[in-house]
This record gives sequence, C-alpha cells and structure tokens, in this order.
Amino acid sequence: MPANNLISYSAVRTDRLYKLLGMAVTLDISDSGIRVRTIEPLPIAEELSFKVKLADHLHTVRGRVVWGCEVEEDKQFEFGVKFKDLDFSLAKDLWVATERLLQETPLDGYKLDGTDRPVLTATARRSPKETSPELVLTITQPEPIPKAFRDRMPTPKPQGMVGHFEGDQLVEFVQMLGVQAKTGVVEIATTAGESFLALRDGMIIAARNHDGGQGEDAIYAILTTKEGHFDFWPHALREVKAEHSHSVQSMLLEVMRRRDMPDQGKA
Repeated sequence: MPANNLISYSAVRTDRLYKLLGMAVTLDISDSGIRVRTIEPLPIAEELSFKVKLADHLHTVRGRVVWGCEVEEDKQFEFGVKFKDLDFSLAKDLWVATERLLQETPLDGYKLDGTDRPVLTATARRSPKETSPELVLTITQPEPIPKAFRDRMPTPKPQGMVGHFEGDQLVEFVQMLGVQAKTGVVEIATTAGESFLALRDGMIIAARNHDGGQGEDAIYAILTTKEGHFDFWPHALREVKAEHSHSVQSMLLEVMRRRDMPDQGKA
C-alpha cells in the first residue's frame, strides 16, 4: 500500500490546545491501521488524529499507538497505529488502491506468442570516423490491447467471488448475502465507475455510489444496476464505522416500490 507519503498527526487536550502535533512518513497502510516513521517519539496507547490523502481525497482518521521502536538513536522512530472507527470512504479508497496494485502486478508471466513481451532489438551502427561498429540496443514495449468491459473481470480476493451480472442478478446475489448474514464488501464495476456495499452480519452498514453518493440513495442506485461486474470478498470490517444499519430485505422492498411508482402514475 502507499508508502513514503507525508501525513500529519495531532492530539488535542481537553482545553482544545494541541498536546501533540507533527508530521510522519507512511511505511504501510491498510484498513486496520498504519505504520509510520517519525523524528520524535510518540506515546504508546495515545489516541491520535491523522490526516491522510489518498486517491485525491483528504481523510481524517483516529488511531491508537499500539507499538513503537527506535530506528536510529534519538533521530528516527517507527510506530504502529490501530485505526478506530474507520470511515468507509477511506476504507473504500484503500481497497481501490490495493485492487489497482494487484492489477498492475503480472502474476501469469508473458504469453508464449510474444504479443505482450518486450522486444529487444540489436542494431550494428558504424560512423564514418570509427573503425569498429557500435552496437545499439533498443527495448520496445508493445502497446496493450484494450479489452472490452465485459472481459475486464476483477482480480478475485482470497475466498472471494467475482462475476458478471445482468438484469436482477445483482439483487439476487445481495439478497443471498443478507439471508446468509454475510460480512464483507461487494464492489460493483460498471462502465460509469465503481460502487461499494459493506455488509456486517447481513446488514448494509455503508454504501458509496460511483458518483460519490452515499446512504440509502446510493444503495437504491446500486441495487438497480442492470449490468456490470461484482466482486465480493469476506472482510471482518472490525475497524470500519457503521454509517447506518439497513436490512437487505427492506432495501429490496423499497427498490421494488420505487420501480412500481411510475406504473402507478400511469394507472
């Protein structure tokens, strides 16, 4: 995950004055916490507020310092921070960044036909003034062949499920997650962008639509999506703060009611 990014941290006293204020460099960050390097020691068990920029969004998140060590005597320190009440917007941006890193990592090597393999070309060149030829090596990276959206399937997470849906298949899939009281995240990718649903014990606790919408309106927009890819991965979501708690069944009933409203107006 993003490393070597400069972030700020702070802690405020009861009289609203700063008792800690400084900058740190990220070494690693996930949806459970962050590892940072600082030039001053941080108190273990202290709760701090961090400002983290990710995917062009500035997030504020609270965390508790759980461990620390001295990297260079009196000069550099390393600390581990466990997030508390992680905002779903930050969690979503972290998952998106992780997904992109996975997609950029070649896991299957190059094809045997050489269509996606860099080409090394050697050319012998001799200038009029030189008696011996000069060998020039050129590496050419082939242009990637763009895939149609239908073929751009997400990278599956451990114990996760990915697939393409059409019609009401997404509704049926989310309904199954609710009935089975699943906990995890459903990422929905369409030509318009990416949307997310977070479930805890079968209840929808957060949602983000591709245009930044959230709450019930985002849930309705997602559940009425007619075609796209879905990517579900089990996730404990321990540090993610619940923004609401809606049963899947109640959301599906509302979707059906909204679908019927235009027909009722025509009757």
